[in-house]
Amino acid sequence: MSICKPFFRHSQKPTGLCGRWFGRSMNIGHARLRTWGLQHVQIQPDFHILDLGCGGGKTVKVMAARVPQGKVFGIDHSPDMVRLAGAVNRKPIEEKRVEILPSSVSKLPFPDNSFDLVTAFESYYFFPDLPGDLKEIRRTIKPGGELLIVNEAHLSESYVKRNTYWTRITEMMLHSKDEYHEFLTNAGFTNISFDTLPHKNWIAIVAGAF
Repeated sequence: MSICKPFFRHSQKPTGLCGRWFGRSMNIGHARLRTWGLQHVQIQPDFHILDLGCGGGKTVKVMAARVPQGKVFGIDHSPDMVRLAGAVNRKPIEEKRVEILPSSVSKLPFPDNSFDLVTAFESYYFFPDLPGDLKEIRRTIKPGGELLIVNEAHLSESYVKRNTYWTRITEMMLHSKDEYHEFLTNAGFTNISFDTLPHKNWIAIVAGAF
């Protein structure tokens, strides 16, 4: 096993001192991706939003500032990230505008039709059961709501050539646009659109729940 592998496994489930460092680093390092990704959806002031795999909690904090009459929930399967995201969002949590919960994406602790928007920034790679998890996500989205998936990588010829080692060491799942479309359609999503930045291999996917 590569000596790097245990270190980079923290991208999947940040844990302990090293994991907390990862969480804080992602809060900073994903700033441009976060800004670019959020440009693909229209967020209204009263939206209820769920962020899947909220990590260090910065995306939750950014979205909470946009929904003064709404609320943002963040979930993560790492207890350390739940604590870190809670610290980052201390003020909006005290104001009852943010809630951070420990949860798996496979069994979300929310009723049907709870959210106007669900987001997944750099977290879809590690969903344990992608087809089933997308159906579970779809269940929680209101009619007319949307799912936004934003990743720094997707399956393309150039990415595979450049980053085979990184993909293997982090155990990331990567899919093509066609595969995304198939998974999302099978989960009940419609009006699926894609945007990419080819030179960075970034991808943003918006899928409707109509």
